[in-house]
Amino acid sequence: MVSSTDIPITVEVLSSLQLCNVHVLWPDVVEEADVSVTTGKTHFLLKIKDNSEITVKCPKSVQFQCGDYKCSVVDGRKLCIRVALDTKACLMDSICSDLASDIRSLSLKTPYDVLQGTPLTVTCSSCGATVSESVQFDRIRQMPAADWNHASEEWFCCAHGAQNEMLKSGTVAPRLNDCFFSDLFFLVKREVLSDKVRYDCEQNAVCRGCENIFGVQVESDVKLWTHRIIWVDSSDSTRVVYSQCEQDLMVTLIDHLSDDSFGANSRIVFVKPTKPPVYLYMAVIGTNLTLLRSTGMNSSANHKKVDEQSEIVCQGKRSRSGESEKRSRPNIIGKEDTQVLLKKLNVIKVSYKVVSGDSDETDQWADDVNVHLLHCAESFFDAILESITDSGIDLQPAVGSDELFGYIER
Repeated sequence: MVSSTDIPITVEVLSSLQLCNVHVLWPDVVEEADVSVTTGKTHFLLKIKDNSEITVKCPKSVQFQCGDYKCSVVDGRKLCIRVALDTKACLMDSICSDLASDIRSLSLKTPYDVLQGTPLTVTCSSCGATVSESVQFDRIRQMPAADWNHASEEWFCCAHGAQNEMLKSGTVAPRLNDCFFSDLFFLVKREVLSDKVRYDCEQNAVCRGCENIFGVQVESDVKLWTHRIIWVDSSDSTRVVYSQCEQDLMVTLIDHLSDDSFGANSRIVFVKPTKPPVYLYMAVIGTNLTLLRSTGMNSSANHKKVDEQSEIVCQGKRSRSGESEKRSRPNIIGKEDTQVLLKKLNVIKVSYKVVSGDSDETDQWADDVNVHLLHCAESFFDAILESITDSGIDLQPAVGSDELFGYIER
């Protein structure tokens, strides 16, 4: 028997359209005619003709228009329901989301705000080993953009005309006590790092303590990946001055690139430094959406659990043919367990695809000035791809393309 809490449920709230999309992965094959949906103010009742039913309760901030709604079934088990939202509740939710976004922007501190004027030591985020000498930077400067090197190919100076190409530098070289930074990395002189760092054959900066790759050498400089290091106060090793995990870094990066796009949907390509290279193409659909998910839901685990239960049910039907013929479908939901609580999350919705190796498509991305091309660490690439693919149960292709939909939790 499958518990109702094991059934993956997601509700995508679209306040601007005053509706929400409900997606349920049912453990057994059903027909559209067998499903009925009735909504209350903050819940909806899902009934199946085999006497299975569950009540899904939402947070009070999400309110439905009461009534009966039709359900469409995809691939026999994916239940898709579109439900109208209460107008006043939508307005309040939009206002609260905008305020929360503004508060996040105001409270966000950049490396310049926290690293300036402080004696610092860089430590490995994995084992805590010291990978830099104590240093107090004379200058801390932000790169023009996360993808400035790619974007600068289209930059020009009106005053210099034909001499414009002479003004473009292929690299940015900091001085000894300089620290340049973007969302993805810090750029410092190699001399800043300690002898606890070694460099492999691909010029990766590796921690001798745990073999954590936390940077890459670029001529006489080193890119330190933001998510792989921790900045601490040299006078107090317990005081963390600045650090970011992969998830927070991804959210910050998308917010900055979306601001640079002047409100248009950002298109980002992450390049994984492997042979051949792997590309993650991602189009940002919405940066501040509300998503409701069943509590305790883990997409990958629940998918497997529900799939295994469905297979057991099917095997049971085949092995007990005489008994199964009397019943069109087994009762897989316990009558004593019929309520599901949904948790509210603030997410970024994206469509994405992964391409391995160079192709005409990847060349087009590189040539498109509207695409942000970012070379990143393997660890960052893998962590972000995993967070997107495990984010939702409805990984259906985007209309008219081979892309998939996913979410990044804020």
